[in-house]
Amino acid sequence: MLSFQAAYPAPIIMMSQNRLSDVDRERALADYQVTLRAEAEIALLHEKMDLLRERETVELTSLLKAALARIGTPEGRKGQPA
Repeated sequence: MLSFQAAYPAPIIMMSQNRLSDVDRERALADYQVTLRAEAEIALLHEKMDLLRERETVELTSLLKAALARIGTPEGRKGQPA
């Protein structure tokens, strides 16, 4: 009688554990997909930041060249002492 009583809830417990593992598997898959999307978004942001830095560098370089040309740099005064 005791063995029957012990064996009776075993399938129910196993089904419950299976269900929990299925839920955990689904959550893990959802977390993985979110992580992949976040990684792609971060890569895109890095590309945008790199492009902005490149544009800023080009603009600053041209502004610096214009400013140096206006004040007359030693490179522009060849033959004159600096």
